[in-house]
Amino acid sequence: MIRRALMVTLLASVGLCAAVGVLVLLLPSVGHAEEIVYTALVVGIYSLVALLNVAAWEQARSAWARAVIAPSFLLIIAAIALCECSIWGDWTWVQEEHLAQTIGTLSLLLVATTHFGMIHATRLYGFPCWIKRATIAAAAIACVSTSVMIWFDNPPSLLLRLLGVLDILAVAGTVMTALLSKFQGARRRAEDAPTLHRRGAGVRLRCPRCAEPLNVPIGESRCGRCKLTIKVEFEEPRCRCGYPFLGLRAEACPECGRPIPEID
Repeated sequence: MIRRALMVTLLASVGLCAAVGVLVLLLPSVGHAEEIVYTALVVGIYSLVALLNVAAWEQARSAWARAVIAPSFLLIIAAIALCECSIWGDWTWVQEEHLAQTIGTLSLLLVATTHFGMIHATRLYGFPCWIKRATIAAAAIACVSTSVMIWFDNPPSLLLRLLGVLDILAVAGTVMTALLSKFQGARRRAEDAPTLHRRGAGVRLRCPRCAEPLNVPIGESRCGRCKLTIKVEFEEPRCRCGYPFLGLRAEACPECGRPIPEID
C-alpha cells in the first residue's frame, strides 16, 4: 500500500512538471510556475528515495537493520518540509546559507541510510561479505563527515582528500557488491537448486500416432517407432528472484528471503 502510494506520488510529480512546463511555454504569464515546478521536482525526487527505502525495509533480515533504515522516513519528511518552505515561504529571518546547509545535511544523512538499506539487502557469502561491510562503512563515514563539513567555511585540504578516497571506495564497493551478488546468486541457483532438469524427470505415455509406450524426458524427443516429435514441458514453482521451490521445505526463499506462498 505504501509503495503504491509513493509510486502514484512520483508519477503525479513527473506529470505535474510536464504539465507546468507546457503551460509556461504556451502561457508565459502564468503565476508561480517556477515554484510549482520546483515543488513537483522535490516531491518526485524524495518519493523515489522513499520507494528505495521501502524496498530496503521489506528486504531487511534483522531488527537492527530496520532500525537503521527507519529514520530515513523522518529525514524525507523533514527535507521535503524545509525545501517547500524555502520555495514558498519568506525566510528573511533565517540566513539562506544556513537553510541550504540544513537541507544538505538532511539529504546526506538520507543518502547514508538509503545506501545502507540497498547494500545490506544484497546477499553475499564468504569473503565478499567483507567488501559489502567495508562499502557500507566507507559510504556512511563519507556522508556523515561531509554533512558536518558543510557547516565550516575552509575545511582542511587533507580531510577533503580523505573524503575523496572514501567516496571512490564507496562507489567501487557498491558496484562490486552488486555484481558479486548477481554472480553468486546465479551460481547458487545453478548448483544447489533441485530442478526437474537435474533430476531427469519425464512422463510415461503412449505415442498419439502409433500407441507405442514411451518414457519421454523433458524437452523434445521422437517416438522410436513412428518418429513422431513429442515435446514435454514442465513449469516449476519459482520465487520472483528465480529460485525454484521444487523440493524446498522452508517458509522463506533461501536466495532473497521472501516468504514462500502456498501453491495449490
